[in-house]
Amino acid sequence: MKVDVIPGDFSDERLKYLYMAARLGTMRAAADAFGVAPSSVSRQIAQLERYLRQSLVEKGVHKVRLTPAGELVVAHYQERVAHKEVLLSRLDDLRGVRSGRYSLAVGEGFISTVLLSCLERFSQKYPKVELEVTTANTPEVISMVTEDHAHIGFVFSPAPDPRLRVQLSVPQPLKAILRADHPLASRSALSLTELSKYPLILTRPSFRIRSLLEIAEREEKVSLQPLITTNSILLMTECAMRGLGVAVMSELPVSRQITSGELVGVSIDNPILKGTTADVITRLGRQMPSGAQLILDSLRRSLSSA
Repeated sequence: MKVDVIPGDFSDERLKYLYMAARLGTMRAAADAFGVAPSSVSRQIAQLERYLRQSLVEKGVHKVRLTPAGELVVAHYQERVAHKEVLLSRLDDLRGVRSGRYSLAVGEGFISTVLLSCLERFSQKYPKVELEVTTANTPEVISMVTEDHAHIGFVFSPAPDPRLRVQLSVPQPLKAILRADHPLASRSALSLTELSKYPLILTRPSFRIRSLLEIAEREEKVSLQPLITTNSILLMTECAMRGLGVAVMSELPVSRQITSGELVGVSIDNPILKGTTADVITRLGRQMPSGAQLILDSLRRSLSSA
C-alpha cells in the first residue's frame, strides 16, 4: 500500500525523537536528552505514526520497542543523517577544506604505540579535523558503530555480524605476556596446561579476550584461575612488568615494552588463541565522509605494517 506523507512532517527534526527513544529505551530518557517534556516526545512519535499510517512502537510496554515499520523508519533516519554528513564533507572538499569531527570507538587493547603514532601523524597532517576517541568493550564498540555513534570501531576478533563491514583484519594472536626474566620467557610456545601452573592476570569475562580464552579452556578441559582479574589492559601491563604474573593478551597494546625488551610475548599452543585478529570495522552500507575515509586509509597503512 502506498503511504501518503504530508510534506514537511517527515523531517529529521521529527524523526530524531523516534530514533532517540529507541536508542535510550524510554520516552522519558529521550525527553531528558532533548530537554523537553516526555509528552512532547510521545506527541511527535504519534504524529509520525498518523502521517505514515503505521505503528512505529509496540503498544502497552514500558520500554520503547520498535515495530518492523519503526525499525525501517529509524534505519532511514540514520541513512539520511549519514548522507547529509557525506554531502557536507564533499562540499568542504570542493572548497579545499579538510575539517570535520569524526568519532572512533576503540577497545582498550587497541591503545598502543601503533594507534597513537597513527593518530599523531594524522593530526599533524589535518590539524582542523577533530577526532573524538572513546574506549569501550567489544559489545559497546559494535553498538556505537551500528548505531552511527562512531564512524570507525576497533575490536578484537568480533563474532560475525551482518551489520558490520570489516575494513581491515590484522592477525593478533593471544599470547602469554611476561617479564623478560620470567622462567617461561625463553620458551617458544606454551600449552594452556603449563600456563595454568603460574599466577595469571586476565581480563574480566565481558572482554572478548576472556571469552575466547574460556572457549579454549573448555576445548582442552583446562581451568585457568587468575590471580588478578581486571577491566584495564594498562593494569595488566603494569602487573606483568612488576612480575606479578603472566598476562594473556595480544602484543599490540604492549608493543613498546616488547620492543624495549621489558616484556616478552610467548605463543600459546592453541588454534583459537593463535587465530585471533585486530579488526577495524564500520557499519555495513554507511558511506564514509572524506575525513573518516582518510582516517581509515591512515589506519590501514599503520596497522598493516605493524
